[in-house]
Amino acid sequence: MWTKSNTEKTQIKPSFIGDITTFHHEVALEVLNASKNWIMNFNAGNAVACVKGYDRNVLVRAMPFGIKKGSSEISGFWKPFISSGATNLIYTNVSIEVVNKTTAFLSADRSMNIGKGIIYQEK
Repeated sequence: MWTKSNTEKTQIKPSFIGDITTFHHEVALEVLNASKNWIMNFNAGNAVACVKGYDRNVLVRAMPFGIKKGSSEISGFWKPFISSGATNLIYTNVSIEVVNKTTAFLSADRSMNIGKGIIYQEK
């Protein structure tokens, strides 16, 4: 955005950029982007990138497959699952609850070529 004062031009940044009151939008967009990248990697069969998307100490409840803890168990779950031909993952009815600047929860309905389910709370 430009404004003209007398004969000189100065650039004015919109006031909402970097505003502390809009951090929740920035966090939500970051979560959506990370989720989009994870889905793209899943659909491309890139299990290694999918596993890297998790914190190494994460706990995943993948029912009915059980609870998976840490990188090794998560890798042991996703690699064979994706290699089996699971693809065409789609999230619908996506909701993001921003807790603070470093924490948000994603929930969604998910479907793919081999089934469907619900993501109750992805942190």
